[in-house]
Amino acid sequence: MYSVLGAMALFAFVGSISPGPVNVMATYAGARYGWRKASIQVLGASLAFVLVVMICGMTLSGMSAQVPVVVPVMRWIGSAYLLYLAVRILLLPGLDLQQSVEGSSAGLLSQGALVQLFNPKAWIFASSGVSLYVLNQTNLTHALGWFCLIALVVCFTGVGIWALLGQSLVHWLNSRQRQRLFQVTLAAMLAVSVFMIWMVN
Repeated sequence: MYSVLGAMALFAFVGSISPGPVNVMATYAGARYGWRKASIQVLGASLAFVLVVMICGMTLSGMSAQVPVVVPVMRWIGSAYLLYLAVRILLLPGLDLQQSVEGSSAGLLSQGALVQLFNPKAWIFASSGVSLYVLNQTNLTHALGWFCLIALVVCFTGVGIWALLGQSLVHWLNSRQRQRLFQVTLAAMLAVSVFMIWMVN
C-alpha cells in the first residue's frame, strides 16, 4: 500500500510542478500580490484539482463509456478560456506590483479554482492518475480518497513553488520594460501550454 501511495505522490508532484497554465498564473499572482495573497489562488487551484480527480474517479469507475465524450469537450472549452487569460495578461497596462489587494481573497480563490477547472492538463492528468493508481485497487473508494488527499497536498506544494518564484522576481521587475517582458513571457507560456496539451493527443 505504501508503495502505491508513494507512486501516487510522485505522479501528482510531477504533474503539479511541470509547466502549465495553473503554474503560469501562480507565478503571475506571486509577482503581483506576494506569497500570502498568491497562496489563496494556489489553494483554490489545489481544491479544484481534487474536485477534478473526484469527478474523473467516479466517471472512470462508473461511467467509463462517457469519458471519450467529456474529455474533448473540456479540452476545447478549457483551451479557449486559457487563451483568453493569455490575452488578458498581454493587454494589461502594467502589473501594479505595489497595489494593495485588500478584500480580494475570494476573487483569488475563485480565480485559482476556475483556471484549474478549465485546465485541460488537469483533466487529462487526473484521468491518467485514476486509471493508473485507483482503478486497479480492490477498494476503489478507499484508493480514490487517498489519491484526492495526496493530490491536495502535493498540488498546493508544487503550484506554490511557482508562486514563490513569482514573488522572488519582484525586485527584478523594477522597470516598465522588464514588466512588459514578464507579461509577454507569461502570456506566451500560457498559449504554448495550451498547444502542448493538443500535441499530446
